[in-house]
Amino acid sequence: MEKYLPSSYQQIQKGIALETLGRIPEARVAWLLAGKMVPALIRPHYLLAKSYNASGEREQAIRHARIVLTKEIKVYTPEVYYMKQEMKKMID
Repeated sequence: MEKYLPSSYQQIQKGIALETLGRIPEARVAWLLAGKMVPALIRPHYLLAKSYNASGEREQAIRHARIVLTKEIKVYTPEVYYMKQEMKKMID
């Protein structure tokens, strides 16, 4: 049985670790779960967009990039600015 971590941050970190190990499908599941845990987060969609883009799945990458670009920002940080800029470049 799959163990789900109790916070969105931990799910994001789990996804990053799994991606590093080459376990991309599992990483994507962790990021999707993190996004469902806290719908206001853009980082899970940013990571999904980058992952799909890296594997050549352009349609899915653009879908998640658009979510990053259209999601309402609660706290505008330099990290959020960077993610949005990178997603704009991906779509263009």
